[in-house]
Amino acid sequence: MEKQNTVEQASYNPYDKLSKTSIILRTILESIPFGLGPYGIGDLISLYEGVKGKMIFGPKIDTVDRIISFIAALIPLVPATPFRLFVANLRGKITRSS
Repeated sequence: MEKQNTVEQASYNPYDKLSKTSIILRTILESIPFGLGPYGIGDLISLYEGVKGKMIFGPKIDTVDRIISFIAALIPLVPATPFRLFVANLRGKITRSS
């Protein structure tokens, strides 16, 4: 009998553990214009998650997601969630095609 080696595809997407409703609420919360000048609540959330390395109501995030959080925190009124989802989908496609 031959042993079959199975390789599990490790796709990293922290949003897999969150519901669609919570993702939509996160995006809305990150888009609220309130705070210092053009920066709002979402920018503070993105900055916190970038520094802490963990989503506020979710799992830990890796270096790529932390960089996205920092960039989104620097640009006023830009929610990090859509960018993270886009990058996570790209990373998943790259791992599946390898």
